[in-house]
Amino acid sequence: MFGAHYALILLGFLAAYLGLTILTAKRCTARQHQGNFATDLATARLVDVLTHVETIKAFANDASELTQLDRTLQVGECVNNRTARTIELFGTLQLSA
Repeated sequence: MFGAHYALILLGFLAAYLGLTILTAKRCTARQHQGNFATDLATARLVDVLTHVETIKAFANDASELTQLDRTLQVGECVNNRTARTIELFGTLQLSA
């Protein structure tokens, strides 16, 4: 019914789709690792602040600790936003393929 020409076109699309899927998975995994690292860092900082709150208050260093925590949380948020945008973009590309 269909010739080798159609089979080659189909295999070409399949290869492109699989290639894009693998590329997406690798990039998303790398970004997710970055996000996990930033989240771990922020969580560690938050636990440290909460655990040592009395010591921090004794030395009146609240503003400095909160500033450092805020910066750490902003980095994590930025990484997570980039990851979400990448996943959305590649998901859209996969659906349109």
